[in-house]
Amino acid sequence: MTAANVEVHYRHGDPCRMLEEAGFAPGHARALVDLIAERESRLVTSESMTAYENDVAILKSDLGELKVRMASVEGRIDGLVMVVEGLRQEVRERNDALRLELTARFEALEARVDRRMSALDSRMDSLEGSLDSRMGSLEGKMDSRMGSLEGKMDGRMGSLEGKMDGVLGELRTLKWTLGILVGVVAAVGAPVAAALVRLAFFA
Repeated sequence: MTAANVEVHYRHGDPCRMLEEAGFAPGHARALVDLIAERESRLVTSESMTAYENDVAILKSDLGELKVRMASVEGRIDGLVMVVEGLRQEVRERNDALRLELTARFEALEARVDRRMSALDSRMDSLEGSLDSRMGSLEGKMDSRMGSLEGKMDGRMGSLEGKMDGVLGELRTLKWTLGILVGVVAAVGAPVAAALVRLAFFA
């Protein structure tokens, strides 16, 4: 764009006035418009165009390289995503396998405990039966012994009662004899009674 074109553009719409309406000071607005006009006039020169084209080519090259890098980065990201998904799948499979293994172990342990509890119940039943049998045998022995002791005690009590009856009989006889002696003594006198006693018991 030439200076004449800038003037034409000014006639269609004054940039200074537009900048002033936007809040710029008149001097600042004029300096900014002049700076833009100078930069635009430089761009139309061949040297500036060559530099611009070189800059554009460098920019395009940089953009191409950036695209290649971005593609490489995207490829790496896709690879990382695949690795992460693989790791997630492996972790899920390991968790499932571990859960199955722990479940199987728990069930085996539970079955073992059930078997041991059943064996203990059987032993307890056997011990209870053995204890009942022993208690029954012991009770039978105790009953037999008690019966035997009661029989012996009854026999001894009977024998003792017999002896007591004999002693009582002897006492009754002695009492009867003493009664007779007392009667004799009363009837015949003490010396005669003493002589009769000696004759009766010590002859």
